[in-house]
Amino acid sequence: MEGKARLLTDIRYFETGHVPVKGEPFHSSSAGLFKLPKDVHRLGQRIACLLESEKFSIGGADHLYVALTSALPSQQVVCIGPGFERWQTYAAFGLSPKFKALPASAKLDCIAALTFEALHALVPRQAALLEQVRQRLLEGAAATRVLRLSKDTTGYRFEVWFNVPASGKQAYLQVVARNNATGQVLEAPPFPLADYQHVFALASSISFTRNTVNLMPRASFRASQSTAGYASPLRFPMSVFTPATDA
Repeated sequence: MEGKARLLTDIRYFETGHVPVKGEPFHSSSAGLFKLPKDVHRLGQRIACLLESEKFSIGGADHLYVALTSALPSQQVVCIGPGFERWQTYAAFGLSPKFKALPASAKLDCIAALTFEALHALVPRQAALLEQVRQRLLEGAAATRVLRLSKDTTGYRFEVWFNVPASGKQAYLQVVARNNATGQVLEAPPFPLADYQHVFALASSISFTRNTVNLMPRASFRASQSTAGYASPLRFPMSVFTPATDA
């Protein structure tokens, strides 16, 4: 928890037969112990993306590594502290051997609840924000949308949203426009992404010129590798926007 504060960007889960100690190299030593569902890491990434969009930080680490272990009583959460690398913080969750017999959805619900408990223990002053995000996740599940960025102009407020889908499902980017004069909310057609993580390189800033919303890509070699398969900048003429279905 030392050093300059960073936004939380990822949460990873691992099975292990022991409780890691502070500074220990983290690796899975009991793969298959709990028969984790394939979407467990997507769950962690979804929670992290939601919290990153809210500028949430657990301190100097931007990754939370979670040991799922039978070495603790069931449902017990232990915040261990700094990991082997300075960008890691460790926590551990106790799971019963009966956990592996649960349906995949129940396993994910349990791990999500324990994750928010750990985050609350790490940053108790952010209890209200964590509860707000937890409720959004309960309501939207894998379809929960994440705000990437926004821009206010004289006529509109523009927002770029994306989803962190279940494994094998389609990821989308969507641009939303709110007319400042009328309050009407408009949406552009969802734009398919090969990987949800591409949104970070594709949408670095927003410009609005000639009645068109332009999503400007991040300028770096690494970002160019993510945007290579797209015609960037992404352009959304206002003519393609329609009233939002949930407006």
